[in-house]
Amino acid sequence: MAHEDDDTLGYDEDDEPTEVDLRPPLFATASLRRDARGRTLDGRPPAPSVLMSQGSAGGTPARWQRPVHTIEGRLTGAAFTHVGMVRSDNEDAYLVWPDAHLMVIADGMGGHQAGDVASRVAIECLRDHLVRGGVPMAIEAAQERVVDAVHAAHGQITTLSGASESLKGMGTTLVVLWIIGDEALAVHVGDSRLYRARGGQLDQITGDHSLAMELKRRGILDTQGMQAFRHKNVLRQELEGNESLKPDAAQFTVQRGDRFLLCTDGLSDLVDADRMRATLTGAQPPEEQARELTEAALAEGGRDNITVVVAHID
Repeated sequence: MAHEDDDTLGYDEDDEPTEVDLRPPLFATASLRRDARGRTLDGRPPAPSVLMSQGSAGGTPARWQRPVHTIEGRLTGAAFTHVGMVRSDNEDAYLVWPDAHLMVIADGMGGHQAGDVASRVAIECLRDHLVRGGVPMAIEAAQERVVDAVHAAHGQITTLSGASESLKGMGTTLVVLWIIGDEALAVHVGDSRLYRARGGQLDQITGDHSLAMELKRRGILDTQGMQAFRHKNVLRQELEGNESLKPDAAQFTVQRGDRFLLCTDGLSDLVDADRMRATLTGAQPPEEQARELTEAALAEGGRDNITVVVAHID
């Protein structure tokens, strides 16, 4: 993982290679809490902490910098996770594969730390399935591989949930962004979200698999009613041990200047779209935007774990 002020890319930016060796992906799950060196904003144990760049000082979010092969400019980004102000454990997890422009967030749920297990299983399953085959050349092939990996993760969670009483009922959301050339793939299950800022506007690319969103689609609730709805966080679909699974997938083009945000509901429930848009369209680098959004959720009470991934195409 490279820094702005070092030469770890191994070549000059004016002499970009046509082929590169892909370095392993980076991920943070609850099992990494003892190994992480990142500081949290409030001094609590991170569980999981920010995944640090090699050689970077404490407190810097995981970040990457790598040329986008068929887009002018570069893809830069940062990942940040925080336990929040209320919960003692962080059941969120994330995966970033900088060289392949792949980003994943998972928000686990379930009693007795079962959510930790569910999000970790999902992240590690996607890592194993997607890294093994390298980067596909076509977005259609990427979608097939991601959907297959999501179903594999669902199968593992189903097996574990059925084999242990302590893990019964565990589940996790999942949102994936994979940028390949000038196209992007979004795959999601649950209410973790993907946003895109473009031309001063903010669009939510994914639609929550929640009861509230379903009622909105049917015209029963409006946006204001959704916020007040008592059961707004009840999910219709997640990677969980006793349901069939139909992940949503969307393909779209990307362009220079696009800004992307992946986040768990620890952010989206507390930080409104106007604040997200103002942050993402600002001049700060991705790591500062990731921290600013996390701090905004903490300032609103930090009731849940907060995980964000911010990526820029510049």
